[in-house]
Amino acid sequence: EALDSSFTLVDKMYGQDKAKIISFKAAWTNEFIPHVLNSDKTSKVICIVRDPRAVCASKNAMPEKYPWMFLIRQWRKQALFAWRAQQNPAWKNRVLVVKYEDLISKPADHAKKISAFLGVTYDPAMADAMGFKDHTGSSWRGNSSHFEEVNTFNTEAIKKWQQTLTAAEIEYIEYLCRPEMLAFGYEPVNKLKSDIPEALLSNPPAVPVA
Repeated sequence: EALDSSFTLVDKMYGQDKAKIISFKAAWTNEFIPHVLNSDKTSKVICIVRDPRAVCASKNAMPEKYPWMFLIRQWRKQALFAWRAQQNPAWKNRVLVVKYEDLISKPADHAKKISAFLGVTYDPAMADAMGFKDHTGSSWRGNSSHFEEVNTFNTEAIKKWQQTLTAAEIEYIEYLCRPEMLAFGYEPVNKLKSDIPEALLSNPPAVPVA
């Protein structure tokens, strides 16, 4: 009932009686995928997976910092729920997992893929971020931790973590996220040993606290 009410409110505020599909985007909510899919047999879920190094760099580029371990645990949990949902035969054709890097590198290809998944007709405007509108009808302005204003599919964000994370931070993230990284095709830049170095455990990278 709560979920139905949410969709009704989204439709009322933004649908303007023209919307054919009502949806919403929320972060750190992949653990609710089973509940959404099981409670409404017509529902579908699209999971966006992003490189954990980029996620950590983006989050801690903001004034409000998160502990590295918190971000790593969150990423691993979200990645696992996305992977398991995609593998579940009971939800065949109802779960689509898309890598963020692929989406912004080839927006037209993935807009077509998403359209087919949702059963809607592809329109080239879907891949033209410059033409996107927000809920007021104004030009859409994306939110980014690294850039002042974004109104395109900005591929510079893909490797921004290489410039903002320290070598120790990258190594720490890669050691702890390695299984899920490899499952989604994210290659570590470090030659990782079987065990995490004791120095990273006893003296892990810390986030400055004001």
